[in-house]
Amino acid sequence: MPHKKVGLLVAGVTAVAGLAGCGGATSSTSTAPSAVSSSEPAPSAPAEGPTAVRTVKLEVLGEGRAVQPIMYVGDFNGTETGGMTLPWSKTVTLELTPAEQKVGKLVSVVAGGVQTTDGQITEGSCRISVDGRKVVAAKGLCEYKVK
Repeated sequence: MPHKKVGLLVAGVTAVAGLAGCGGATSSTSTAPSAVSSSEPAPSAPAEGPTAVRTVKLEVLGEGRAVQPIMYVGDFNGTETGGMTLPWSKTVTLELTPAEQKVGKLVSVVAGGVQTTDGQITEGSCRISVDGRKVVAAKGLCEYKVK
C-alpha cells in the first residue's frame, strides 16, 4: 500500500478513536426544574443481569518493525509508537454488560506500515482473537464486535 493510503487509514482510525469516548455527553445547561424531593428515596437502577468476561488479543503480525504507530480501540484505547518490533500483541479482559452482549462492543487494531527484514515498506497484517479463537485477520485494519 502506498504511503498516502496508509497515512489516510491511520488518520481515519485516529479520528474514530478520538470519537469513541464522546458518546453519552449531556448538556450542562438544563432549563427543567429538579423534581427530586428530599423526603422520597432515590429510585434504584434495575438489575441488568450478569456480565460476560471475554479475553481479547490484538496482534500485528510479521517480522521487522512498525514504521507507523499501532493503534487499538475498545475499553483499552491506545497507541504504540512507531518502531515496535514485530510480532506485537496486546491482551486485555473485557467485561460486557447484558446490553453489550446483545449489540457487541467494537474492538479494532490498525497495523499501519511495517518495514520488513529486507528493508521494504508494506502494509501490516493484523489479527483479533476472542477467548483464544481467531475471529478476524486482515491487512491494515482489523475490527470486530465482541459479544
